[in-house]
Amino acid sequence: MSLALALSLSGATPPMALRASLELDFLKQAFSMNRQSKNFADIITFSRPSAATRVNPLGLIETVAANVPCIDHSPVNLATGTGAQTLALAKDRTYAITAVGGTVAVAGAGVNVSQMGAASGVIQTPAGSGTVDVTFTPGGSVTALHVREVLGLSVWEQRTNLLLKSNDFSFVVGFWNNCPGNISVVLDALQQSGLSLQAVARTSNASSYIGGPTLAATAGTTFTASIYAKAKSTGNYYALRIIGGYPRRVDAVINLLTGAIAYSGNTNFTGLTAASIPMGNGLYRLIVSGVCQTSENINVQHGPLDASIISGAWEGSSAVMSDAYVGACQLEVGAFASPYIPTTTSQVTRAADGPPSETLTPWFKPEKGTVIWTGDVSATPAGIWPGLFQFDDASVANRFGCYVDANRYVTFAKRLSYAPVEVMTTNQFVAGQRFKVAVSWDATNMYISLNGGPVSTVAHGGLPAVSRLVHGKYDNMINGREAGFKYLPKSTVGTALQALSV
Repeated sequence: MSLALALSLSGATPPMALRASLELDFLKQAFSMNRQSKNFADIITFSRPSAATRVNPLGLIETVAANVPCIDHSPVNLATGTGAQTLALAKDRTYAITAVGGTVAVAGAGVNVSQMGAASGVIQTPAGSGTVDVTFTPGGSVTALHVREVLGLSVWEQRTNLLLKSNDFSFVVGFWNNCPGNISVVLDALQQSGLSLQAVARTSNASSYIGGPTLAATAGTTFTASIYAKAKSTGNYYALRIIGGYPRRVDAVINLLTGAIAYSGNTNFTGLTAASIPMGNGLYRLIVSGVCQTSENINVQHGPLDASIISGAWEGSSAVMSDAYVGACQLEVGAFASPYIPTTTSQVTRAADGPPSETLTPWFKPEKGTVIWTGDVSATPAGIWPGLFQFDDASVANRFGCYVDANRYVTFAKRLSYAPVEVMTTNQFVAGQRFKVAVSWDATNMYISLNGGPVSTVAHGGLPAVSRLVHGKYDNMINGREAGFKYLPKSTVGTALQALSV
């Protein structure tokens, strides 16, 4: 399934051609067509047959119902306490502001507060690079102040959490095992970020871990495991492992005081990656990926440890009775971690984000145009091009649009009766970080610029006739967030195009 915003294009020339005739701002939830404001549902018919999770404006990982789009937020709260404060916020960003139990006044040079109410709303910092000082002045009985960046519309491929009881590590046969019997688990020990974390502790210095049920794996399959963890009182390290027949495995160990990966290693696996994502207030998501080389049963293991045995995960005698708060464990097929999928006694599949086609009123000029796309892409599999957007005739034979490759370049490509013409950026984006690409076309050429980089140009030899616009997928989903899309019915070249991609 794909995420698609399918829009009919008419070729009629809109008035005031120098202005955007289609603008989709997923950060502020502001949408316009031919300079008239629209609601999300007026422009986009969104579908996702299953529930999904997102980080909401309060930093909570919450479940969103089927067919409801996920507007994602940063898990990190930039506010420091509940008093008056001035924060240096990145420019050209949108932030969700919430004052729990009271009100908050917001002020800053060039900061747009038009969508900010007395207690909550969104603000837009001025364009440009660098930061701008924004002052927050709470009023009333504020118990929590949240300042979180809005990331955009989540666009993820279908994934399945292969683990059962993903947030209940009770020792029940067929689910989680106490190996070799030296671990204690207290359920619902800490509520944080919308998760009910468990207190996990060693009861012996001996080698100890929690082991999940075995799953059949095929050689050459890439798996990714993840778990949320926070330091408790002792040890301050946590290990996560995907393992087949010993010693075939991949390991990742996190320092829960700093969030740094303290150790990663693999034996008879390939493609090892290990990472941690800060979730705020000392909570991290620990992630490890690898490609199994043998068709066999595998499982996930995890447990607390201390600095004395980092390189062996939990193998060996621990110097202290290590402990941690943990929860929300996931194992999925793929080279990166997708948003958390809760499970109980059976595996759960989150469907891909993908709406059907939808007809729109005229806004497109086929002979020339400029598109500005903003968002982030988490991972770019080799040989499978995620599409940021494309114009097509509902076939793969005739289309043109923007695609990303495994090396994080962006290509502006066209197909006319399958015949290709492509032009690539000379610079790269950073996986998981916001980037902006601007492309343009006229009667003879195609142009592209990424993040203010040099403009690359190619003669296109004629563009195909197209009938719709599709966002978020070509061969693969972007697996990230789309922050905004803007179409101007005019060509833009040279430094003017560069400026649009900054």
